[in-house]
Amino acid sequence: MTPTTYKLLVLDIDGTLINNKGDVSPETREALDLARGAGIQVALCTGRSTRSCRRYMEELSLDGYHIFFDGALVSNPETDERIFIETLTGDTVREITTFARKHDIDIELASVDKYYSERETW
Repeated sequence: MTPTTYKLLVLDIDGTLINNKGDVSPETREALDLARGAGIQVALCTGRSTRSCRRYMEELSLDGYHIFFDGALVSNPETDERIFIETLTGDTVREITTFARKHDIDIELASVDKYYSERETW
């Protein structure tokens, strides 16, 4: 393996890390193993919640910090250390839900450990 100046590889999940069946391909696994073998830290950056990423973090033995909720949370799920979190205020949540109800829009709200939806539509 040739030396590299790269220290971090950050990957999206859907369409990048996993295929349309929700699986990590053998080729992707091999590439991740090569990167880690070269000393490169691998992290996820996704719109998904921490909970929905756990399978892939465990399956690929990804530790350290990852980016969740479209950048609203940067944390290490193993230690529950959060180095950045951007939450909505109660007033903003009320405004969003009032607007959504008025216009019959389905919304989903999530926090690190909770999920809220008035109705499931998917």
